[in-house]
Amino acid sequence: MRTYTGKWGKHQRQCVVDHGLREIVEECAGLPGYEIFKYFDGDGDLKDVKSHDLNVYVKEVRGEEFTARDFRTWAGTLIAALKLAELGATGNLKQGQKNVLAAVDHVAGRLGNTRAIARSSYISPRVLDHYMEGSVVAYYGERIEEVIAAEQGDLTDEEEALLDLLQRKLRRELEKAA
Repeated sequence: MRTYTGKWGKHQRQCVVDHGLREIVEECAGLPGYEIFKYFDGDGDLKDVKSHDLNVYVKEVRGEEFTARDFRTWAGTLIAALKLAELGATGNLKQGQKNVLAAVDHVAGRLGNTRAIARSSYISPRVLDHYMEGSVVAYYGERIEEVIAAEQGDLTDEEEALLDLLQRKLRRELEKAA
């Protein structure tokens, strides 16, 4: 468990559940300097990992159209979709708006952002629209934290359900535009 002050002075508390990743973070945190992610280069100089470095890596691995922010947006959208599914669909407009706000607040808390930033930058509006229309992803009962901590590789059942929800919404939007 690490606590620190993040962007805009917002207090952060993060726990890494993956044992291998936790060891890497602890090793990096033990190196001198303020930044958590750093490394010694070939010349023995200590270097901070900057967002540019991460984005170069993501583009090499996933392709030019991807950035690190895409992974954060995917995570925020998934967290929101699962929280809305947990809250359940409602035909009541006020309750729906209240549930959307709860989901946005949950994402903001998980990502360490404000409500406004979480909603505008890290949650697909299609998921919120779909919810207000009465649709939620199929929720398989796993806790959100377990879904987020899932192994990398194939999509989880929850991610597949989110993709299905987004694709249905996109198809409807395209049909309306045609």
